Amino acid sequence: MQGNKVTLSSGECAEMLGVSRETVSRLARQGLLPATRLGGSRARYRFRAADVLELASSSAQRNEVDAA
Repeated sequence: MQGNKVTLSSGECAEMLGVSRETVSRLARQGLLPATRLGGSRARYRFRAADVLELASSSAQRNEVDAA
């Protein structure tokens, strides 16, 4: 499986980013974290691992600049 094809649940994303599942869902609703919304009565999302890693990287860089 290619790295850009790997999908993650909101819980897996939350663990990778060090935030809550609610925060991950909010980021998806706001368009800050690209997601695919699954059908059904509950709002469930799937995220590409590459997108999550990119967000984590950009957040880490932003935090380094803020700390300097």
